[in-house]
Amino acid sequence: MNQKIDKKIAISVVVPAYNEEHLLGLCLESLRHQDHKGAYEIIVVDNNSTDKTSEVAKKYNAIIIKEKRKGVAFARKTGFEKSQGKIIASTDADTIVPRDWLSKIHNAFRNDDNIAAVTGPIDFFGETKRRLTILNVFSPITRFIGLIFSGRPYFYGANFAIKKEIYNRIGGFDTRLAVGEDMDLGIHVREFGEVKYLGNLRVRTSARKFESESSSTRGLKYLLKTYLLNFWWFLLFKKPRVNEFKDIRTKTSRTIISEEKLKTVRILGYGSIIAIITIFFFIWGVFYTKSQVFGKTYWGKKTKEKIIALTFDDGPNEPYTSQILEILAKYNIKATFFEVGENIQYYPEVSKKIIDSGHVIANHSYSHQADLSIEDKGTIQKELDWTQEMIFEKTGKYPHLFRPPHGFKSPWLLGELKKDNLVTIEWSDMTSDWTQPPSKKIVKNILAKAKPGGVIVLHDGDANHHNSNRAEDVKALPEIIESLKNDGYSFVTVPQLFNIPAYNN
Repeated sequence: MNQKIDKKIAISVVVPAYNEEHLLGLCLESLRHQDHKGAYEIIVVDNNSTDKTSEVAKKYNAIIIKEKRKGVAFARKTGFEKSQGKIIASTDADTIVPRDWLSKIHNAFRNDDNIAAVTGPIDFFGETKRRLTILNVFSPITRFIGLIFSGRPYFYGANFAIKKEIYNRIGGFDTRLAVGEDMDLGIHVREFGEVKYLGNLRVRTSARKFESESSSTRGLKYLLKTYLLNFWWFLLFKKPRVNEFKDIRTKTSRTIISEEKLKTVRILGYGSIIAIITIFFFIWGVFYTKSQVFGKTYWGKKTKEKIIALTFDDGPNEPYTSQILEILAKYNIKATFFEVGENIQYYPEVSKKIIDSGHVIANHSYSHQADLSIEDKGTIQKELDWTQEMIFEKTGKYPHLFRPPHGFKSPWLLGELKKDNLVTIEWSDMTSDWTQPPSKKIVKNILAKAKPGGVIVLHDGDANHHNSNRAEDVKALPEIIESLKNDGYSFVTVPQLFNIPAYNN
């Protein structure tokens, strides 16, 4: 290693330090014993320390530069400006780098001229194993999410390296930033070249910032408030939310979680997170009417044309279904009726009346089970087939359209629908009319969500309950139709809206 000014120096390592006498030695010890064969220099930038930081740096024969302007951005910038290497590596005074850190950095740049900078993962060491475990699981996840959202790996000051030429072209660190100067630099690097994330370029840094609070709850709040929130704030708005962090120093010796244990913890942690995400997406797929997680679902059409589909659920249910048919006939509108098998049995002539009036009949299951989507395949098949046969018996038609009870769906439900050549129809516009609110509220809520290509749901029945009162829906329907017509809308059936068949051959 050669710390003198030398044209042969390939890599400069810059270590900003403020009152770091207790941990700086660990950092410099790890830097002094690198297996990199080329010449490199270690620069410690003493950021106006009041302790023995400079004396510790001297013991390790590091180049010491004084920077009186307080702030890590000033310290890092001064160190980078004084560096001699064509590559500048950055780490922090409370960080321990592995023996092959510099050789991996050097090889990455040597093997690919397009690389402008490299960065890598960070593990934490400290005194509280529980918090260390949490940090070492969630830190890489946060970074990965940042990568997904931004399309670029972000720098951490404790572990990155950049070509000095690129650094100079960027203009260096923004000293207006009290924090986040490393992330800001990383944003600009992509304008000049590739940022390479090296998964094996792993360093260990102190968790003291997260262990500074006396209780786990306070520590977690501090973590969320000052670090994670700041990270995402910077990601979204390109400026830090927090202007200054606490100067937290520690005298504690390092407690390091072994690689083997870290690997086990991460597997368990990531497994738990994957399970949570899987459950979330399953729930989202089941309950969110617009989700396409489990397969194709029709709920609305993107169009500027003012067309809209009227649909009615849970019938037939007399006298309300017939009253709705009379209103639709008055306005010369065709609608789509999603019928429940048990109700067809109870009102056997109404289904034929719907077809004879030119409307479309669709399958809405036999018994309207709320949990039909998570029932076994045999139960689902019976619910579908019984209703199909009942509709065919009354009308001579097998529906092509199916609406799951409450809109809930699952992979196996959609699988059974595919077998029967049925498609899933959801909606974009529905109100809680099944609770029998006043007609004015039904009208207001439906009109508020009406839009071109939309699918409106009103109820002429109530699941498989017979004689349920739908007087308010009947009362609301003319006003909904007239308001939409006055606004320039025309009404179509669901098959017309989505250009799909109404019935199977």
